[in-house]
Amino acid sequence: MIRLQKLASILVSFSMLLQLFALPFTPAGTNTALAAPAGPLATPFLPNIPTPVAPQTTEPDVLAQPLTIARAQSTYQATGTAVVTYTLRNTLPPTIRPAAEPGATITDTVAAISATDFAADPNNLRGTQLTLQLTNAQTQFLAASQPADQNGSNLTFNLGDIPPLSAASLVLTLTIPSSAADFVDLDAGAAAYSSWRGVGITTATSPIRLAPDGFAQWLVCTPDANCNDSYVNRKAAELGHDPLAIFEFVRSLGYESYQGSLRGARGTLWSEAGNGIDQASLLIALLRASGVPAAYRLGTLNQANAQTLITSMFPAVTAPSGLILPGTSTADPANDPQLLAEAQSHAWVEAYLPGSSWTALDPAFPAAQPGNVFGTPSGGQIAELPDNLRHKVSASLVVEKYAAFPVNGTNLYTINPLNATFNTVELAGEPLVFAHLVESNFQGGLTFTSAQHTYTPYFVFGEAETLYEGEPFIELISNFPFGQDMVVAEWLDFTLSGPGRVDETYRRELFDDIGFAARAGGGLVGELNRDETARLSLMSSWTTLVAAYHVPPEAINDAYQEMVTLSLQGIAARQAVADLQDTDNPTPEQTAIAQAAVLTFGKVARLGQRLHLLQFAAASDQAHGYAADAFLVKAYADSPRLFTVGWERNDQEQNESITFDLLRNKVRAVTYPGQSEIGSEAFLFWRALLDMGVEHEVLAQISPAPLVSVGAVFDAAIAADIPLDRFTYGTLDELAALPISDQAKARIAAALTENPNQYVIVPVQMITLPGATEPTIGWLQIDNDTLEVIDTMENGQHFVAGDYAVLAEFSKKAGSLIGGFTAGFFSHTMGFWIGFFGQMPLDGQDIGAVIAASKASAAAWGHRAEKACVKKSDKKWCARGVTYGNALGAAIIGQADPPLQET
Repeated sequence: MIRLQKLASILVSFSMLLQLFALPFTPAGTNTALAAPAGPLATPFLPNIPTPVAPQTTEPDVLAQPLTIARAQSTYQATGTAVVTYTLRNTLPPTIRPAAEPGATITDTVAAISATDFAADPNNLRGTQLTLQLTNAQTQFLAASQPADQNGSNLTFNLGDIPPLSAASLVLTLTIPSSAADFVDLDAGAAAYSSWRGVGITTATSPIRLAPDGFAQWLVCTPDANCNDSYVNRKAAELGHDPLAIFEFVRSLGYESYQGSLRGARGTLWSEAGNGIDQASLLIALLRASGVPAAYRLGTLNQANAQTLITSMFPAVTAPSGLILPGTSTADPANDPQLLAEAQSHAWVEAYLPGSSWTALDPAFPAAQPGNVFGTPSGGQIAELPDNLRHKVSASLVVEKYAAFPVNGTNLYTINPLNATFNTVELAGEPLVFAHLVESNFQGGLTFTSAQHTYTPYFVFGEAETLYEGEPFIELISNFPFGQDMVVAEWLDFTLSGPGRVDETYRRELFDDIGFAARAGGGLVGELNRDETARLSLMSSWTTLVAAYHVPPEAINDAYQEMVTLSLQGIAARQAVADLQDTDNPTPEQTAIAQAAVLTFGKVARLGQRLHLLQFAAASDQAHGYAADAFLVKAYADSPRLFTVGWERNDQEQNESITFDLLRNKVRAVTYPGQSEIGSEAFLFWRALLDMGVEHEVLAQISPAPLVSVGAVFDAAIAADIPLDRFTYGTLDELAALPISDQAKARIAAALTENPNQYVIVPVQMITLPGATEPTIGWLQIDNDTLEVIDTMENGQHFVAGDYAVLAEFSKKAGSLIGGFTAGFFSHTMGFWIGFFGQMPLDGQDIGAVIAASKASAAAWGHRAEKACVKKSDKKWCARGVTYGNALGAAIIGQADPPLQET
């Protein structure tokens, strides 16, 4: 019979997660220089450190802009009909929050959320109305998503109250002219009115506008220049849909050198920086969102103009300190061949401005004016970038199966049931979710029994949560001879590709029942000890952030009201399934209750995972920015980083784990002109340890103990006075004698064999972490040449994980399945979320504790690693900057918390 598992929505498998931590600071500039030492390495050079600045503690002026309005149009051409969407947003912070603390019981947590009257928050905007007057004779009102109070051409709509950090939308359908010889306004511009604590507030937006006929191709939204993006529309409205104001805004952003279309409009907006192509994409998206036709122009820059862009990446250093000895290699980025080649491949914009016809706009040059052209075009106007300029990420599921009857001469074989390729610009701020739909069919007889599990893998991605479904595959477990066809391992492969780069593939192990050591040693599968339980769980999911951009506070704050809404909906779903009973033949009503509940739980899970990833990226980026200023390097992502958070359920062993994996965490570090080249290498070493600390501190706030990470392993080793040792390709025989797990030794040996120019720092014995029952091990892999550091656990993941037992066993029957899921969901998700209500809106001050702890951990781990290396005869890595990195790091963390952004 088929159990109720088939009834569960595909969305259930998005795991129940996650508490957020806090958003980082915006670092102030640092007026220091990193130079070569004047003495021997034993006395490391220490640059001057800026005087700490006290954080700003005053609250922002909430009356400055508590209500904002944005407008989006379905068309900017005269086509006879148009749909116009207005979005009104309350930017005020919430003041009423649930009266429960993180760690409270689930009963107290649910009671606190249920008892909170969010509608009574004094920062609600009351009685919000939107009004507009249609001024074009050929424009008529047809319909709206809210009732209209119409008086001739005047329209008024009541949108009610808008809660803090929330939005209300109004969708209008209008008849519009069927042709337009020039730009034409259809109304006088919408105005919005509301009341805040008895004070009247208002805001307005520019008129609905049509462009002249014949410009349709120059007004479309493309993957790179997505004019439908909500953040693009918000910024266009903020700039009054004024094309010159839009140009000046994009021109004010920073330039960063890399190849191709990497960030797109949203990623460039969030990063406040981009290369020529990405800046052009943002400018085009903002212009088209304002009804202004715009086109790309591709071409090349001469060397002098390319050097202008490169040097603009480095602000002037007013008071450098230190001594650079004669003969020391110093940085000259303006003549770096790679940077020059990237900068010379350029893009700019031509916009059809009202009253000015087509006008060149190049936002990459800070001194550019409308009409200035800096490059030599290589062709005519194009509406969309060619596909070969786009960075892409391909995701592929690799499934390994064990067949009792050999297939093509072997019992092990692999399949690829799910493959998808995405433009990186489409994943900006929108993580990629992976999970399985599981359907089980159990058959029993007098002699033989069998279980057939059908797994359907899928991705969900984008703001619209688009579903990409793979091919179903089957697992067969039976006591019939040769009746086994079991799933024994799964991996997610991510392949990065793009202009001018060699494809790189990164593998995230989901599980491996055979094990790395057995595979490396040519071992056999052996006894798997499997019962009829499905190996893949409906409850497991992994969410990956493809990050080549910075994350601003508003990206997290925008989710506050969704979090409130889903918390209340989740409580209602929990109550609805409380009395659901076990049954082999559920009624339609029971089916509907189960489907609705797991649908809600899935939405909460996806939001939690998304915010966890965005907040880690924000913390990491801001910490890097502060450190980069101190090291005098320009640090930025020139290719995608891959961060994965997973909630992994093992139904066979009845346990769960939360994991966070820095699958790929590379950034480019370019040393300031005239500074010692050591700066970038020292920065890369330090930021890797810093990210270890941030990673550990973040997950420590959302996962029960024991927390498993390389940082935790090093901390425990230090506390127990267990030394760290250093191993290279030339000391693999010493590694073989080390009393650590065979799996760890196999992975370390494989890494050193693949790249003999790196070395490993690892504790000399297995470590039992506080609260754990089994020992584990983790290590650092450090590249001799680049000083890039990778932290790795014995399962091969670069991650932090928290393991915990499930609170309610999952029965195979309907009521217990959903009931158990609900218990686990609320115990872990809602319990985590209670802490967030006290943090919104997030700003620079909230991240202080996490960053401080991370910096301290980074310093401790860095010095411990340094000690392990110095005792060896090969001090190459110290000579190349690690001593400098640790010394400067110690000075950095010795300060008070870094300056915070002004509010």
